[in-house]
Amino acid sequence: MVMRLLFLMAVLLLLTAPAAAQDAATLVNLDHLQRLTEPVTIDGRAMAIVHIYSEYPDYEWVDDADEGISAVDDVARAAVVYLWEYERTGDEALLVQAWRCLNFIMYMQADDGEFYNFVFTREGEINERGGTSYKSLGWWAMRALWALGEGVRVFDKVNTEYDDELAEAYLRTEAAVAATMGNYGQFNTLHGFDIPAWIPAAEPAIAAIGLLGMSAYYAVRPNEATALAMTRIADGIAQYRLGTDSEYPFGMHPTNSNAPGFWHNWGAHMPHALVMAGMALDRQDWIDSAAASADSFLLRHLAFEPFRHIGVIADRLEQIAYGTNMLVQTYAALYRATGEERYAHLAGLTGSWYFGNNMAGAQMYFPETGRTYDGINGPVSWRVNRNSGAESTIEGLMSMSALASIFETHPEAQPTLFAQTLDETLPLILQAEDGGARHRHAGLLQRHMDGRGLHQRRALRRARGRAAHAADLHARSRSGRRLPAVRRARPAGGQQQRIHHPARRHCPDDRRDARRLAGRSTDPGVQHGAAVAARGWAVGWAGGRQPCAPADVG
Repeated sequence: MVMRLLFLMAVLLLLTAPAAAQDAATLVNLDHLQRLTEPVTIDGRAMAIVHIYSEYPDYEWVDDADEGISAVDDVARAAVVYLWEYERTGDEALLVQAWRCLNFIMYMQADDGEFYNFVFTREGEINERGGTSYKSLGWWAMRALWALGEGVRVFDKVNTEYDDELAEAYLRTEAAVAATMGNYGQFNTLHGFDIPAWIPAAEPAIAAIGLLGMSAYYAVRPNEATALAMTRIADGIAQYRLGTDSEYPFGMHPTNSNAPGFWHNWGAHMPHALVMAGMALDRQDWIDSAAASADSFLLRHLAFEPFRHIGVIADRLEQIAYGTNMLVQTYAALYRATGEERYAHLAGLTGSWYFGNNMAGAQMYFPETGRTYDGINGPVSWRVNRNSGAESTIEGLMSMSALASIFETHPEAQPTLFAQTLDETLPLILQAEDGGARHRHAGLLQRHMDGRGLHQRRALRRARGRAAHAADLHARSRSGRRLPAVRRARPAGGQQQRIHHPARRHCPDDRRDARRLAGRSTDPGVQHGAAVAARGWAVGWAGGRQPCAPADVG
């Protein structure tokens, strides 16, 4: 029931079908990425580097004297974009760019399959000691594995000799990753959770990117060793999913093995990777695990304000393409795996962040230039970082490439890409000071909601119950209550719709209190509020504690 409510809130934007503001054929523009990509020759071999920074307003190259001028982190993702767009468009110039990038990636690989990240110079001087460049099987190595896997998949049909060279480099790293999972089947217990101990790097977010590369490689070169490595990683990620659609953390795949309550959206491709591996090995259980997260935890990013990470509380600042692309890729992959049109619509709706449907109301990707701005750090336009570095550019283009592929086969989903928020009411902070507080709260909220539609009146009735619950809890905990805001949105050119946009939190202790309260109170309003709270929908500030979880739908 909760998942259905979330889905209805998210797709409320889909009730009309206005004309799209951008044609799918011109959605992807590689001009800026090509400008950041510089051909070089290292050890007599043609390669390419991708300059890491590009600053407003001229967007010239800006390098980092401490780290280097280019990194595997960016070159690998650029290779993936060039390969995807070559497949989509047939433009052989993009295949050449991918070839150059893949040559650089192989140059940065050590004999043991691990990777360095940065080079200081165009001549290939490697930064071997930097904190973001040392030899490892971390983020940059898994992105290299992803690019190599995609390279093997694409060059299999183009150049078998070069494909064999890529496969040799790929297998070197796959073997290194597989060697770290000798403890498969063992679990660590932390905070009451049994956590798979074998997930590479103890970070599902890192392991998931490697799984994407393995899935691509396996598609054209199926073999038992790759299938075993994929199975172990995917089993670990799928089993490390916490909560349900109505219980915190709502089906979340945590990003770190040592912090089951923590999640960040930067490169969190766990559901995306599970779908791709599930399709490759015909494992419906992995796809189901990804869908369970996408239909509940990730859907909250659409029904509510997107957030960057969850620690003690959810934080929405520092929104960047790196955190948006993984949402687009997850819904796009689920659409390919299931054929369900709702996932195509959700992929487009997630992508609307790039076209102004964000807290700053600012367009972040520009099809006329191919630039993606570097980020948003506040709900106003002047908090937008208008630089356009490699990571933001590439992650934005990954999203556009995936969306363009969807829109070519399912154009009905395209209008969702341009959905916009109309306005958003500010939340009310109401203090429960005595037993009569619920009447004052209901009166204040009635005036606040006066003239609103049926949806808001229903929210008012729910809020009355929550206010009664807050007043009763205050007698024991001196709590305050944060009540919901309402967000109204519509697709571009469409009729205005309203979306209930709560600004609430809840803690397990509140829910236990609510259950006790529901069992002893005879006040219908208190019973209703307590029942809602006990299901995890209600919430607030309890006993002076900080909120410990994002709220559910009211």
